[in-house]
Amino acid sequence: MTQREIDLKFIIHHFSTWEVNLNYHNSLNLQDGNIIAEQTICEILNCVFGYALINANSVKRNQSAVDLVDDENRIAFQVTTTNSIRKVQDTLNKFVAHNLHNNYDSVFMLILGKKQRRYPTLEIPSELFFDVNTHIIDFQILLNHINYLNNAKLSHLKKIFISGQPTELKSVKSSVVNLQKKALGMKKKFCKDFLDHELISENFKKRITSKHAHFNFGSAIIRQTGDRTFPGGDLNSPKWTKMEFHDLYDYGVEFIGQGGDIIIDEDGHWDLLGLKDRRAENPLYKKASPHSFLRLSYQDIEAYELESDGHYGYPTIFCDFKYDGWPFEEIKFGRMGINEEFHDTYYLDNAKRKKLS
Repeated sequence: MTQREIDLKFIIHHFSTWEVNLNYHNSLNLQDGNIIAEQTICEILNCVFGYALINANSVKRNQSAVDLVDDENRIAFQVTTTNSIRKVQDTLNKFVAHNLHNNYDSVFMLILGKKQRRYPTLEIPSELFFDVNTHIIDFQILLNHINYLNNAKLSHLKKIFISGQPTELKSVKSSVVNLQKKALGMKKKFCKDFLDHELISENFKKRITSKHAHFNFGSAIIRQTGDRTFPGGDLNSPKWTKMEFHDLYDYGVEFIGQGGDIIIDEDGHWDLLGLKDRRAENPLYKKASPHSFLRLSYQDIEAYELESDGHYGYPTIFCDFKYDGWPFEEIKFGRMGINEEFHDTYYLDNAKRKKLS
């Protein structure tokens, strides 16, 4: 193995470790982890792209919208572990509101992890030129650029990781351990209180796959921690929702929704249809109506109350609505399992979801 291959594998390994650690750190709202990352990522970006970035707070304390700035090249970076449309939109709006477009020609978003595949509803201010494919960078895109660095720069980049590694890992280690303990504790407690263990034992050999077949309750009220709007509230910004149990997955609880209509092309790519969507009549596409499966992670559950909510007669689960205003870390589409026919639940491949014209 050449020295170049050794250096590349070292860097890839540390990017992967960094992503996991920072995501755990961010989920605990420990923002100092992100500040540490900004200092190191500044050196990485300068090495990879030849920039002269510095921490924006060294220019102006509590700088809004951006974390790193390069006055010479007139560019700015927002560094974040959040890849949502809301985060990108908020950054662009603040960038213009604080007139930073007068000082910097371009603003980039660096996602410490993985960016979304699409940002379809993003509204770009007229004062900016912003291309989501160019100006939103994640670890994979960064690694693609790193792969083309010469050996000298690659060696220098490795040294940056080595110099920054001890401080970062020390700052997040206890947080990662505590978060893992919290998730495991919640899983054990939740399964004890919500699952019908007698039914599971009786029907184990029958391969129960139908919805909420092994739950003590058919549904639950999912409420944002601290919410006082229930049972009312703003429909445009809900703080609670009633959901029907479906199953457990490796990291949490899965609920089932109404889903919607989709179209599928001959290569298996699929896309959701909107109301009165003309694509539904296109003979090149097959049409289907899958269920939606909404996943709530154990680590996002703060508490729950088994007693009836007093309005719907269901238990209440309290959590943070941190995923674009919703509590679900992932939404999948597919076909619910049918107990009588011994059909397991089938999930559509999210990697094959694309915009179909």
